[in-house]
Amino acid sequence: MADRLVIPNSLRQRILKQLHRGHSSIERMKTAARSYVFWPKIDECITEYIKRCSSCAIHSKSPPKVSPQPWPATKDSWERIHLDFAGPFFNQQFLIVIDAHSKWSEIKAVRSPTTLAVNEFLNELFSRFCVPETIVTDNGTQFTSEEFAALCKSNGIQHLRTAPYHPQSNGQAEKFVDTMKRSMLKIEEGKGGNIAEILQTFLQTYRSTPSRILKGKSPAELMIGRKMRTTPDLLLKPQSNPSEGTLPSRRFTVDDEVYAKIHEANSWKWVPGHVCEAIGSVTYNVLLDFWHGRRKPIHSHVNQLKPRLNGNQDTTNSSSPLNILVDISIRCSNIEVHYRSSRSSDSTTG
Repeated sequence: MADRLVIPNSLRQRILKQLHRGHSSIERMKTAARSYVFWPKIDECITEYIKRCSSCAIHSKSPPKVSPQPWPATKDSWERIHLDFAGPFFNQQFLIVIDAHSKWSEIKAVRSPTTLAVNEFLNELFSRFCVPETIVTDNGTQFTSEEFAALCKSNGIQHLRTAPYHPQSNGQAEKFVDTMKRSMLKIEEGKGGNIAEILQTFLQTYRSTPSRILKGKSPAELMIGRKMRTTPDLLLKPQSNPSEGTLPSRRFTVDDEVYAKIHEANSWKWVPGHVCEAIGSVTYNVLLDFWHGRRKPIHSHVNQLKPRLNGNQDTTNSSSPLNILVDISIRCSNIEVHYRSSRSSDSTTG
């Protein structure tokens, strides 16, 4: 304390200006001040003085980056979508649309990143999935144009734009662009230069792969409500035989006599024929016995056929209650006739 001057209040600003002549940092200025001067709360005065220095503020470093803040969670798929352009990549521009809820992605290769290309693709997606409530984009001219604003207004869409030169604000699309580029470059190693095939391979894999972010579900499960059937399903999972399914309740075999429904002149009728061949489980080749003077082969569904019994068959059911009663009545009549004949014979003899 003995080797430092105590500065009165009236001179403190002049001393601070002298100490800060070289625009040193707060800590350096505090160290220099401790070698020469003193007054109560001198450290606080130095900190405040440097904060008010416009030259230091203009040329200072950027403040520490704040961790990216996540967008508010959405309740449903296609409620909020994020748009961005990736490219030039493979000598093309790619318009990317990603759903905030399901992470379902749509990508379209375009010749040039124009508002017209954006609006056309969005209208196509609106007809497929519905109109979202919110669209998030950067400040590209495609998204700041009057035409894009008109599209959003006419569809009741809230358009949110991120801060210029801060792509991390649109983190949904930004992260996906990086994933897409890396994956397509890897796929390209095995498929050559077929960009369309590379893109579709990436999309199918991305949409069908479960994600930790989605709690073990895939984008497809959240977006379309079911798992996607992919090539690994065909190769690694046992496939059910379609022919082992439920068979029709009415079936025919070769040479079965049938009636086939024939349509002609806005009407139809049953025409006799017989089955020549079974095609699958519900369709048959049938040869009509007589149609316009000749035998005619036709192709019929099981719903257009019914069994035909030939004329020599007894079509009655001998065990039905009515037939039993008829049979009993006939037998009783025969017994009565026989009884009367017997009595007549006896009286004659007597």
